[in-house]
Amino acid sequence: MSDLSARILSSICFRGPAASERDRFPFTIPALQGLEEVAFPGPVTFFAGENGSGKSTLLEALAIAAELPSVGRVDASADDSLVSQRGLAATLKGVWRRRTHRGFFLRAEDFFGFVQRLQKTRAEMEARIEEVEREYAGRSALAKQLAKGPAAASLGAMEAAYGRDLDANSHGESFLRLFRARFVPDGLYLLDEPEAALSPQSQLAFVAMMGDMVRQGAQFIIATHSPVLMAVPGAAIYSFDATPLQEVEFDWDPRPAVGVVMASGGYPHQYGIGHRIEGLDTEGRGDSFVFLAGAEETPDGDVVTDGGRVLTAVGLGADLASAQVAAYDRVKTLGFEGAEYRSDIGLEAARR
Repeated sequence: MSDLSARILSSICFRGPAASERDRFPFTIPALQGLEEVAFPGPVTFFAGENGSGKSTLLEALAIAAELPSVGRVDASADDSLVSQRGLAATLKGVWRRRTHRGFFLRAEDFFGFVQRLQKTRAEMEARIEEVEREYAGRSALAKQLAKGPAAASLGAMEAAYGRDLDANSHGESFLRLFRARFVPDGLYLLDEPEAALSPQSQLAFVAMMGDMVRQGAQFIIATHSPVLMAVPGAAIYSFDATPLQEVEFDWDPRPAVGVVMASGGYPHQYGIGHRIEGLDTEGRGDSFVFLAGAEETPDGDVVTDGGRVLTAVGLGADLASAQVAAYDRVKTLGFEGAEYRSDIGLEAARR
């Protein structure tokens, strides 16, 4: 995926905020301090870092500055929750190789807003068809067909692209179907944690889809926690854990690994947030790591739950069996109210 000709946006330059804004969010984000430019050397760029590091904030500001439509209930430029990001967007200047408004901006949590948009549009089209049936009662079949034409055509196009009921699919299937339907050549795609609803296998399918689109001139800038996505060959990776952010290399550890997700009780339906996560400073057995996802740090320095998939405990070992032991030993040191996790991750693979 390293074809430089696929680049649409070469870089973004930071002009700096007004003096009165410098001590206000988001200009206080450490990763943005002293930053003059972020280059996009190829068609795929990843923003990586802990929650709260600023990667999503910059991506949201970039979406506003690029005037891209959003997949969700409301576009980023009109989203009341992105007032601060609009201030940051005003300080950005894009360096374009090919200016485009094709593509979109997507936050994983906004996917359900997109489904609501589809459902609303479907209901409107179906209501219009029913209205025609009433208004044209007693008229010829041809007259009814012509009157229904616009609504029926819109409904048919929607079903062809997304199926009869996008919400009836699994989260991963729905995401992939959305991507297939909305991706077009020569588009710029800004995606915030698209892996949230994707299994590892679905993430690989998404990587293949990205490759197809890059070959058709598309460019991707993605904020992510996913090592599967960040392993895309030739991709640029920026770490937001540095001050200012800096480009880093993706380094594979060749040892087998097992990851166990700890989720909030009730996920993926209703679940609570704000529960303190215990054990993050405790060392597990062997080589193990904890990657936070649905979590945030409070002003008091505590780390609390803030989502469904809260964290992943990863164990490394000489083989899968020892990696599995290391992962579950690390899980035993962690806890938060309502925590749930599977007890059979890697079991079958370790037996082979």
